[in-house]
Amino acid sequence: LYTFNTEAGYDRLAEMLMYDGAKAKSVSVTIPEGTGINDYTHIVDGEEKTVKGIATILEEKGVCKKKDFIYALGEIEFDTDLLKNCNVGKTYYSLEGYLFPDTYDFYAPDGDLDSTKSTVEYARLAIEKMIKQTESKITPSMYKRAEKMGYSMNEILTMASIIQMESGQNTDEMPSVAAVFYNRLKSKDFSTLGSSPTCYYGESFRKDDGRYNTYDIKGIPPG
Repeated sequence: LYTFNTEAGYDRLAEMLMYDGAKAKSVSVTIPEGTGINDYTHIVDGEEKTVKGIATILEEKGVCKKKDFIYALGEIEFDTDLLKNCNVGKTYYSLEGYLFPDTYDFYAPDGDLDSTKSTVEYARLAIEKMIKQTESKITPSMYKRAEKMGYSMNEILTMASIIQMESGQNTDEMPSVAAVFYNRLKSKDFSTLGSSPTCYYGESFRKDDGRYNTYDIKGIPPG
């Protein structure tokens, strides 16, 4: 990592590239499927289970501070074909669901996060890497399929997340769960989707106003 002076000449720039620059280490981080930005708690066999969010995972791995990660989320430009689908202003985090779950090598400060003044840049680099991974997975045919179905890509990603969590991430059950939810969207007998994971998700925000609660709201939640 370098901080360049705009008045530095080529010789000074070359010297800095060879000898200067702050050290940055690389750490391997796994973001499991079904991970949100916030931690959230749900009930499994009568017991509360807390699922760590991306912000917590990155902080524990020494990539960036939680608060810097949240700040960096708001600094991203929504100017790509994928990010233009984000429901900016209607969701708590516009990039929720757009950060691909995978194993990454992220840059991290060379030292304790507590002693690092700001980790926003590390957070931004991590976010951009996860977005690019998502963009690489969504093909032009998927956009065409979504359009044919009458849904935006944001709605497809939202439904995918609901289906994933409702099925307990069991891939064998996902088609059946998907069929139930898409049928409910078309049915006159069901006014809501009625998916409990959407409640857990909404409740992870301190000032939740119920906008994700599919027992109360009609149709697909905003994200």
